[in-house]
Amino acid sequence: MPTLFEIAIYRVTPEKWHADIDARVALHREAYFRQVPEGYVPPPDVILHHEGLWAATSGASVPYPYNEVVGWVRLDADDPGHIKGDAWRTRQNRVRRNFCPQYEAIGRVLETLVLGDETCDEIVRDLREQLVGLTRGREVFQALYIDLEAFDTVAPLLDWPTLCAPP
Repeated sequence: MPTLFEIAIYRVTPEKWHADIDARVALHREAYFRQVPEGYVPPPDVILHHEGLWAATSGASVPYPYNEVVGWVRLDADDPGHIKGDAWRTRQNRVRRNFCPQYEAIGRVLETLVLGDETCDEIVRDLREQLVGLTRGREVFQALYIDLEAFDTVAPLLDWPTLCAPP
């Protein structure tokens, strides 16, 4: 059963994550300047050094793609014509910034049958709708961010009927 994609699920969008980090850096900078004697202007490299120390100790030095992952979906080509999606999710109900995840398998979250008369575009559209649907309503990844960048880039280029055909 070859793995086609592994799709990460994040606590927040990249934009929200970067905005939060920027706000926290600004708070740290303000706190640092309150401690600096009046009239003294620290050199820019000293300010950057203090920000770097803060980032290293607060977890903000980790780039977004490797931080805040709360789960993922693995798409596999299974029996001829089947694409199955199994998921893993952190055990924590409330996920906060810089959490220490422990993941557990939650099982099959999507399954689709690739019929011989479907076009590649129809298959990709169906899979994408099912993946996005996992973050809506009462689904398992409700209100979380699913990173479909790699899927959106690569999936339209694949020959899905041949990929899912019997050997």
